[in-house]
Amino acid sequence: MAKSLSKSAQINRANQLNSTHPAYYRARGSAPSEAVEQASHAKATLDNHANQLNPLSPAYWSSRGETPPPLDSSSSPTVAVKSK
Repeated sequence: MAKSLSKSAQINRANQLNSTHPAYYRARGSAPSEAVEQASHAKATLDNHANQLNPLSPAYWSSRGETPPPLDSSSSPTVAVKSK
């Protein structure tokens, strides 16, 4: 049976596996100041990627060179799905 880690060791390990945390980059040899910058860039990149996949986000439409459909205030927005 494997030895269980202490709570602080578990948190440290989780941070080292999380690309939006500076510990991820520190564990891979980056300087502390560089690790913070890389982690903040990773978060922004992941947020942008998520927005480009979300049809309710303007980034979704602009990444496709289109304008968002007008929203009808009486109903929730719907998105037409293109068939392949």
